[in-house]
Amino acid sequence: MPIPGQTLATSTVNYTHLADWCQSRQGQTIVCENAVADWLPFKTLTAQRRGIHYGTADESKAGEVIWTQETEPIGRWAIHDPEAAALSAARC
Repeated sequence: MPIPGQTLATSTVNYTHLADWCQSRQGQTIVCENAVADWLPFKTLTAQRRGIHYGTADESKAGEVIWTQETEPIGRWAIHDPEAAALSAARC
């Protein structure tokens, strides 16, 4: 079991498969990662993360990135307002 804050030397995660799986989800999908992740087209959420890395040498590479996708309207209004649902779907 890893110690909190410990960097693991190896990973058995198949990131190509994980990216495909994330992109295949229906509805709203949000994927968060650390700043060095490149297995999805992430956008910067924060340049630096406060917390366990604050004030350490790792602080500069401890940013957070995010990837989002919305494949269908979200919210109860989409059920009751077909016109609004169609407009939301057109933006996706």
